[in-house]
Amino acid sequence: MKLNKLFFVISTLVFFSVYSCKKAELNEPVSSDCSLAFADSSANNPKNSTYQAVLDKYVKKGLPGLVVLIRTPNEGLWIGASGYARIEDNTPMKKCNIVYSGSIAKTYTAVAIMFLYEEGKIKLDDKINQYLSKDICDNIPNGNKATIRQLLSHTSGIPNLDSDPGFVSKILNEPFSITRQNVLKIMYGEKPLFKPGEGYEYSSTGFELLTHIIDEVTGEPHGSYFTSHIFMPLGVQNTYKSEEDLPKPEGLINAYFDRLGDGKIENVSDINYHLTEILSGASGIMASIYDYYVFNEALFKGNLLAKETLDQMTVWHDTYTSKPKNKYGLGLYRIETKYGYKVGHDGDGIGEGTDMFYFPEYDITIVTATNLGTFLDTDLSRKYNNDFQDELLDVVFK
Repeated sequence: MKLNKLFFVISTLVFFSVYSCKKAELNEPVSSDCSLAFADSSANNPKNSTYQAVLDKYVKKGLPGLVVLIRTPNEGLWIGASGYARIEDNTPMKKCNIVYSGSIAKTYTAVAIMFLYEEGKIKLDDKINQYLSKDICDNIPNGNKATIRQLLSHTSGIPNLDSDPGFVSKILNEPFSITRQNVLKIMYGEKPLFKPGEGYEYSSTGFELLTHIIDEVTGEPHGSYFTSHIFMPLGVQNTYKSEEDLPKPEGLINAYFDRLGDGKIENVSDINYHLTEILSGASGIMASIYDYYVFNEALFKGNLLAKETLDQMTVWHDTYTSKPKNKYGLGLYRIETKYGYKVGHDGDGIGEGTDMFYFPEYDITIVTATNLGTFLDTDLSRKYNNDFQDELLDVVFK
């Protein structure tokens, strides 16, 4: 989710004091030894050069790196990359690099919750206080009123961590003091935005609560449940669920941020990785572009969840945003484009921008990622979120 209202606050800061907190191993060179898990025939795609030209164009316009997967019924699978995975030593972006999910992880979290629903271990309309501790529910706004379904659909009225001034201040000034164990406490005592079910407001807080529910219901870390119910059945080899103190996966790209909106990017790999660790339900996934594609297609083609379960996830409701035709379900967006609607999710972070969408009317999947932070509305982030996405769609559909 893009946070326009934070731009003035953040852009007036003189520097990221996070850099005084750096660890010795941060911003490591990116391994260039990765390889694709299949025979890549992208060079034979009839639009190969046209697709590649679009990626190269936007790297020249200032994006540090791009990696893209397009799968159409007529042309097959195409994967391309451009720019750098690490600009400091000109390490090229590769098709097989590991990229951050941002809020795409919300779809993974939603799928894990729906598996618990299928197994009869939860009910979607149960209140969350049936699964979470009294300490959490008594202190989180609407913690004793909101249901699991309302967390999934952003209709709980629980304020969003991402737009909380206290959370943003900690990110900028003492990011490594935030852990998964204490991140929810930042929201303790806040006022609810509305009564549960009576509005819509995007809330990463709700998805953090969902992973705590998975932990409580399964009796194991939710990452283990993701692995056993999503990663292993799909056979994906390059998907990682973040947990604190785990080493970075080989091939993980560096992350960059246009902090002041002036086109001058800074390496923020340390803070971006840490946020991925602590926001384990709202973010928390790192994967190859191919693995995101495998997950997305399996979900929408009925190879992960039962049809009745997916039907529940795709009951769409208004988002009350500046784009009234955009809808939200349970961990999924339905977004109108000039080529029809697409379903899936996007992710905007300090050092990442990722989009994972399926066009049901055309049976087309498009997954894109950049190592530029896109959560602020800057000229550079708009090049990825608007200009690049629009031009890529034109090439795919025309």
